[in-house]
Amino acid sequence: MDYKPWGSGLLPEDVQVSCSPGDPTIIALGGELDTHTVVALEWVVTAILARHPRPRVIVMDLDEVGFLSVAGVRALHAATDRAAAHLVTFRVALGRRAIVRRALAVTGAEALLDIYPDRYAALDTGLRRVFDDLVRDL
Repeated sequence: MDYKPWGSGLLPEDVQVSCSPGDPTIIALGGELDTHTVVALEWVVTAILARHPRPRVIVMDLDEVGFLSVAGVRALHAATDRAAAHLVTFRVALGRRAIVRRALAVTGAEALLDIYPDRYAALDTGLRRVFDDLVRDL
């Protein structure tokens, strides 16, 4: 999948953000997601939710995140809530880094977030996608 750089120069230097157009929209983060860099996550989610048409699904790919602090976990939860307020499903793809999985497990966030082992699992949800469509139609 081709990614487009998102907001070069507008984000903290220690986080990289790439975003795919379309639906679902994939946000790929790299670097550290902590108190100083959560603004990147907040900024990009806000921008995506302001698009017209808005995507039905956002996948947050954390495969290249090397550190996830409690502030980062809170930002993921806030992004989930913000997306839900716009009837958008927010999925978190963990990737291969154990530190990300541990941060979500220790904080209990894995029970609150829509988590998948990787980007491909988040995109290939089969029946889950049908369920999301049915809920939106209610």
